[in-house]
Amino acid sequence: MKTSFTILQFDCNAIISYCKKSFEKKVGKLSFLTILLLFLYGSISSSTFAQWTQVGPQLTGLSGAAPRISVVDSNIVWIAGGVGTAPKVYRTTDGGLHWVSLPTTGLPYFLTCLAAKDSLTAFVADVGGPGSNGGNAKLYKTTNAGLNWTVIDSTGGTTGFYDDIQFSKSNPQFGIAMSDPANGAGGPFILNKTTDGGNSWVQTNPPGVTNSYGLYYVSYPIDPMFYGFASVNLTGLLMTSYTTNNGGATWILGNGDVPISNWGDIVFNDDKQHGVMLGSDWPNIKVSSNGGNDWTTINTNTDINGFSTASWVSGTNTVFICASISPSINKIIRSDDNGLTWQQQSTPNYGFMELDYIRYGNTTIGYAISNEGYVVKSTQNVSVIPVELTSFTASVNNEGDVILKWSTATEVNNQKFEIERKSVYGRYTTIGSLEGYGTTTEPQEYSYIDNTVGTGTFFYRLKQIDFGGQSEYSNEVEVEVNGPFTFALEQNYPNPFNPLTKIKYSVPENGNVKLSVYNLVGEEVSVLVNERVNAGFYEVSFNASSLPSGTYFYRLQTGNSIQTKKMILLK
Repeated sequence: MKTSFTILQFDCNAIISYCKKSFEKKVGKLSFLTILLLFLYGSISSSTFAQWTQVGPQLTGLSGAAPRISVVDSNIVWIAGGVGTAPKVYRTTDGGLHWVSLPTTGLPYFLTCLAAKDSLTAFVADVGGPGSNGGNAKLYKTTNAGLNWTVIDSTGGTTGFYDDIQFSKSNPQFGIAMSDPANGAGGPFILNKTTDGGNSWVQTNPPGVTNSYGLYYVSYPIDPMFYGFASVNLTGLLMTSYTTNNGGATWILGNGDVPISNWGDIVFNDDKQHGVMLGSDWPNIKVSSNGGNDWTTINTNTDINGFSTASWVSGTNTVFICASISPSINKIIRSDDNGLTWQQQSTPNYGFMELDYIRYGNTTIGYAISNEGYVVKSTQNVSVIPVELTSFTASVNNEGDVILKWSTATEVNNQKFEIERKSVYGRYTTIGSLEGYGTTTEPQEYSYIDNTVGTGTFFYRLKQIDFGGQSEYSNEVEVEVNGPFTFALEQNYPNPFNPLTKIKYSVPENGNVKLSVYNLVGEEVSVLVNERVNAGFYEVSFNASSLPSGTYFYRLQTGNSIQTKKMILLK
């Protein structure tokens, strides 16, 4: 595992020189070297396991409510929170070394939610009132780093507030902003959705659940079909998942719950099957392997406790949990097997409220914020689940087209495939693309027809691109295109037509070709093709807007070969 280290800053030469003189007088050179090696080993060992280290100064004004953190990239991070009627928003653009307090004019209350898109653009939501009971909570957007805040929507309610704003890591154009029922437990929830990166939002109202609210921090947008949030029954303070897998048409209440005397969280893998649910039953959590329909208790065998939130690394089976309490100083744990087993990680002695990350290939850069306003950072390796290509073939049909077919066993974060082609002595160029299925554990089939190819030997490959911009190439396939074996003229389509139709034909060898249109008395009324062409398959369009309705004939001639077919213009 790749980790970030704390650098010990002292004058090593001065210390070694002093120790060397003192020890050599008493115990000799060999003993001094032995002790020095042990000292250095101890220093390196303690640094090696310091996986999370503080960056930047303590940020003030965040202790009134649990602060939120949103990571844009390795350098740009936003933090939001505040106290009562004093909201706070911070931003760093240098990886946490320096933080700037951004303007909050127009934001009346402390902030409960945050989702940042770049160094200038972010979304926040407030509590809706000066207290903690909520009210007419509002969703805001800035596009100039806080100089202006625009209201996107409001709950219009008398209680409750926005619990979470999140954009999908695997489908970043999709995001949700989720609020409690506007007028009391059991009423319809409020859920704003965007599919264009936050440029426009649509408010929806998932059905209410008896005597239930949402929960601060908890929503899990995976894609426009699969997303959800927490449903907390006020009788017994029990939380479970509330999920849709068909874009909001129906909602499923999870079979299984956790107590939440402290806040908890629910997160899901991109595969939309594996999930983790946290409550206050530490060291136990719950996991799901069927999209949140059922939840099973797992013992983490760790000592963290208290307020806890989780973050699932997109495209992997890795989950992080950060917590506010631990008998030791270590308050972040990690799982690499969908939450079944956990390892405790070394942290400074703060209680952490939320963790977010950015992934570049196999490297994850994570940031976590404490309730005291301290930020820690870690760089770690993860195992990325690839797009598993199970086959890729190329063949030629009778019309001289190249038929490409490929299949995948699983896909994670797959935005699209670009199709590339080259000749024997040429370079690869992109000739088309097909959208991927995002994240799926189901086998998928793809096909692409290249009808722009001539004769000769050609090579094809696929460039798979994920939503983060990462790409991988498939192996190449080779195909020999000899052209069609017959001289053929196909029936035009559509027929009858008005006034446009298409005519396809093929020729087996290079030569002069003429394709003409005639009326019933044999007069040539249009010449569609009259030139030398290479062997291959062709398609031309015929516009008969200047001709009257009636029956026409079109004739293809090359060398001694002639074919004629009839078509009907019906205006």
